[in-house]
Amino acid sequence: MVKKTKVIAFRVNADEYEALSCLASKTHQSVGRLVYIALTSHIEAGTDLMNHYKKAAERKAKRLAKKEAASGL
Repeated sequence: MVKKTKVIAFRVNADEYEALSCLASKTHQSVGRLVYIALTSHIEAGTDLMNHYKKAAERKAKRLAKKEAASGL
């Protein structure tokens, strides 16, 4: 599987950017890296939810296929 990166842009006001920039410099990170780390847990939760819905759809398709096969006999 090839993982291509995507860009997510969002706006913050000057005070919010200054706060992020200050925190980033204190932790010796870039602002982008700081924001990415802050979002990582949400990304993982979204991945878990996406996998849950995929598995549920697969189970539903399997049940429907089984039901159709049983009624076709």
